[in-house]
Amino acid sequence: MDTAFKYFLAGMLKKNEDEPSREEKLLEDIRALKREMDAAYQRFEYGDDEYLVEAAIYELEALKRRYHRLLKMAKEENIESSDLTVCYEPERRYFG
Repeated sequence: MDTAFKYFLAGMLKKNEDEPSREEKLLEDIRALKREMDAAYQRFEYGDDEYLVEAAIYELEALKRRYHRLLKMAKEENIESSDLTVCYEPERRYFG
């Protein structure tokens, strides 16, 4: 019984070592989102149909907001990386 418990714990510890840390996961999410934004910018720049260009604009706005939310989360957790540069500024809307 004691040996079985040790093997069980060893298996649990091994699984935890394979999982990325919260910091690594957040940085990978930011990198993936940057790739999505680059692809959306390409669709916007090279779109030949006005509806596709409009769809790219809406997609970019949504991606920018997600991007800045992830940057804010990284800042709150004091994560430092070269991946955390602000590449895309959110559009400021003023109501008055």
